[in-house]
Amino acid sequence: MSGPKPRILIADDEEALLAVLGEYLGCCGYDVTMARRPSEAEELLASNEYPVVITDLRFWGPDGTQGLEIARAARKRMPSGRVFLLTAYNTPEVEREAREIGVEALLEKPVPLWELAQIVMGRSAPH
Repeated sequence: MSGPKPRILIADDEEALLAVLGEYLGCCGYDVTMARRPSEAEELLASNEYPVVITDLRFWGPDGTQGLEIARAARKRMPSGRVFLLTAYNTPEVEREAREIGVEALLEKPVPLWELAQIVMGRSAPH
């Protein structure tokens, strides 16, 4: 008999992408929780433990980089957790800040599902 499924939080405001990631990672054996807004992700992080967090960098809003705040909240809540940032808008500044926060990998959208699953499961590292 196996133990509980590892928990994962995925935060993204793109409904279709969120649904696909949730379904795929659920089939890979994760207990997936999804957040559609940064405030929802931060509330979930404040009251639950997620050993793995995947968040989009940009959400609709004033500055568009709320994903960095989600990553910060995840690292604060679970310092040993694994945090991944998805983005189609990578810049040297984002990379620097993500490293400072402790983001494990910055993954460029669109990331192939099989590659994301391998990275999240710790079986390979992004180049």
